[in-house]
Amino acid sequence: MTRPRIVPIALLVALASCQTILDIEDAEVDPALDGSEEQPAQVGGSGGSTDPAGTVCERYCETVTQTCTGAFAQYTTYANCLSVCELLPPGSPGDDSGNSAQCRLQAAGQAPLEPSYYCPAAGPGGNGVCGSNCEAVCALLGSLCEADDDVEDCAKSCAEVEDKQTYSVAPDLGLFEGKHVQCRLYHATVAAETDTEQHCQHALGSSPCDP
Repeated sequence: MTRPRIVPIALLVALASCQTILDIEDAEVDPALDGSEEQPAQVGGSGGSTDPAGTVCERYCETVTQTCTGAFAQYTTYANCLSVCELLPPGSPGDDSGNSAQCRLQAAGQAPLEPSYYCPAAGPGGNGVCGSNCEAVCALLGSLCEADDDVEDCAKSCAEVEDKQTYSVAPDLGLFEGKHVQCRLYHATVAAETDTEQHCQHALGSSPCDP
């Protein structure tokens, strides 16, 4: 009886196993592991800051003078805006109420959506959103006109005149004169930049704010 040729069969099995192992190793090779492919950029870190440039007043004045123009203009100039903003409480980022620069910055950013609402809110008076108009007038005068005894009666005096519930420095609107809060607000903002003594008197109720 002839014995089977076992050795050659075993050799074939061994060769097949080796080939299988080699195929698996080939499939597991990942080109990205050798560093030849570009890796994703890192996000964050000391070079990844997203903080906007400039002080809150610089950002606010740049925004409000760009978004609130024409009939909705809130300041005569960028410099006028800065002179007022420096007298405002800074507030906290994201504020959407209260007499602060941050609240006005928020409103100024929304102004293109509805300028008739957001521009007066972003302006020096706050218009009931970022503080009340009388609150703003009296706060400004308290900083600018400290030597005037009438400042102590500002809140009472301001409450006795009409509040038109809006604000603009547009000449056509004529809000720089008349017995209303907006006239006082206009002259308070001008007092922050120039001729403080004269405009303090106007803002406290003398002519042209009480003709």
